[in-house]
Amino acid sequence: MKEALDYFEGDELRARIFLEKYALKDENGNILEKTPPEMWKRIVKSLELTPADDYLWLLDNFRFVPGGRILYGVGNDLRRNTPFNCYVIPIKDDSLSGIYECAKEMAITYSLGGGCGIDISILRPADSPVNNTAIKSTGAVSFMELFSLTTGLIGQGFRRGALMITIEDWHPDVLAFIHIKQNLQSVRYANISVKVSDEFMEAVRRDRYWYLRYQGPYFCVEKKVKARELFDAIVKAAHGWAEPGLLFFTTAKRMSNSEYYAPVLTTNPCSEQFLPPYGACNLGSLNLFKFVVDPFTDHAQIDYVALEKATRLAVRFLDAVITYAEKKHKYPLVEQEERQRLDRRIGLGVMGLADLFFALGIRYDSDRALELADELFAKIRDWAYDESINLAAELGPFPAFNWEGYSQSEFVKSLPSSLKRRLKEKGIRNVTILSVAPTGSIGTMAGVSTGIEPIFAVKFFRRSESLSKGEYEVFHPTVQMYMKVNKTQQLPPYLVTAHEIDPYYRVELQSVIQRYVDTGISSTVNLPASTSVETVRDIYMEAWKRGCKGITVYREGSREDVLYKEKAPKRVRFSRPDMLSAVVTKLKTEAGNIYVTVSKDDEGNAREVFIHIGKSGTTVNSLTEALGRLISISLQYDVPVDDIVKQLHLIRSGYAIKQRDGKVTFSIPDAIAYAIKKALSLENGNDMSSLIEEMAMEKEVKVGEGNICPQCGSVLYKLGNCDACLICGFSLCT
Repeated sequence: MKEALDYFEGDELRARIFLEKYALKDENGNILEKTPPEMWKRIVKSLELTPADDYLWLLDNFRFVPGGRILYGVGNDLRRNTPFNCYVIPIKDDSLSGIYECAKEMAITYSLGGGCGIDISILRPADSPVNNTAIKSTGAVSFMELFSLTTGLIGQGFRRGALMITIEDWHPDVLAFIHIKQNLQSVRYANISVKVSDEFMEAVRRDRYWYLRYQGPYFCVEKKVKARELFDAIVKAAHGWAEPGLLFFTTAKRMSNSEYYAPVLTTNPCSEQFLPPYGACNLGSLNLFKFVVDPFTDHAQIDYVALEKATRLAVRFLDAVITYAEKKHKYPLVEQEERQRLDRRIGLGVMGLADLFFALGIRYDSDRALELADELFAKIRDWAYDESINLAAELGPFPAFNWEGYSQSEFVKSLPSSLKRRLKEKGIRNVTILSVAPTGSIGTMAGVSTGIEPIFAVKFFRRSESLSKGEYEVFHPTVQMYMKVNKTQQLPPYLVTAHEIDPYYRVELQSVIQRYVDTGISSTVNLPASTSVETVRDIYMEAWKRGCKGITVYREGSREDVLYKEKAPKRVRFSRPDMLSAVVTKLKTEAGNIYVTVSKDDEGNAREVFIHIGKSGTTVNSLTEALGRLISISLQYDVPVDDIVKQLHLIRSGYAIKQRDGKVTFSIPDAIAYAIKKALSLENGNDMSSLIEEMAMEKEVKVGEGNICPQCGSVLYKLGNCDACLICGFSLCT
């Protein structure tokens, strides 16, 4: 830990991510790599990358960060593992054997460190006939719990398996799917998304009916619903419970490079990869912030020469991972190995986009940010595709390459003419090349914003289930760098964090970047708690209209946060000095005189309350002594005194007594509250009129016209037509 902390400049979260998730360990769990450069040397050597110095430069200082499974698995022969983050597992047929075969293949995949994506649309809906003793099917949605539990059960060391479950918009069980996670105990170990078509979205836009239909071997289930009602159910669930997400599947299939021979089925758990059955995520991300020269100064600029070099090396790096996996048989299933052999699919993405904007003095949700993103991602796309074509010229294209089929992809059609000419002549090494992953752990380890997300907050707290320590205080590293460079604690107006940005700019930014990404983008639109359902609806519609392949929203508070900006204060008990000043207040109660002693610290804060009433040893005195002790310990742990007083104030016992200063108290607890407020100079006594109004508003008593009993000072109550005192028996009618 000492060496790692030194490397990460004292940042414990980043050090623990490296040591516990990615550093090589021996058979007994002893750490063999103390800092990231040792890890990089292991990976470059294992992938047989040459010249090695170029690739060490690429990895150095987190310029490029391979996916977590690559960091952990490449060169790690001590444990069986896969270097690919995720796979899509198909349910081969609508049967119990098909369902449990899928669960088995998921379990095997999890055991080697991969996540899974599955689609349940093949399964018949609830109440469909079945040819066994059950008579009727429990439906597609009922088996989600099986897949979720499989995910939760299979351990992966310091991480848990990840799962995406999807369903088509035409499936009769789609409403049950939408609502399933509103029970917080259901399907806990999965993300869920609905695959929606352009036809469905048009029906929503035009307020048309939508037909749900499942054709079985000897039956058919059909339902007719209003498209808007179904869409609104999705929107309300996302607003209230943060799921499901939406996958615009017509767009995804239209833009898919492999659709002509391997149609996409669903996505990986975070939706950045649209994959065919058994397709794999082979991920790595360019750290855009590292390509800013002189960040946070007036002459900050992007080093495009270095960025082009890094992009081309990263494509070769990820392709080499496939070759390594083939040689080492690093696949959980043979079907996955065959799929990747045919596709050679890679997913080059980015992290630190928000930090790049910040370093250049550009507000994240601005026209300038959109313009720069358009320019930047066009360059990355062109460099990456050109380099994969170079690889094809050297080593051959991916085995399933066929120009006639490949060229039908709308994404391929959008490429510059020069690239398309080279593609047709040389082929291309990888069926897909670009993908924006969420980069949660690796982005945090690199010290930048994850994926294309905005900076979450300047300071926040992060919970972790996958590290040995559960909670961390995070001070965003590039914000610290800004303060150091500019010698200030004042942050500039162009720095905006996740809950401050305009959500429509957020969608627009994602749509701009999607133009240059051949697979998907994993990204979440963070929204404040006050966001309306209508805003979420508009965001979903805008994302579809603007050509995004998917969208997820998270309204603050809709479920437990992993990242959160505020933390309850740590309770440290007040250490009592030898002497405290005190105020003693004597008040009348129905049980006799009460003496309330309030001790205060040097700043005038109440720290102790001693209460004495009647003779020592009586039941009432023991109860008031206990109450004093409880109040004292609460004050010593910084529970606000106003909260304590509020809880005691106006508790009634049936006896209202007028004190010497005209204040009326209604019980022993109410008298204690008054004594505490008076001791802290928070109370100068209530006049009778305000008390009478307060009591009348609460409608708990009906007060007589005389207000105060002239004999005992208690309150007069209306009894029939007469004002009377319940304490001493005085009545205005006698």
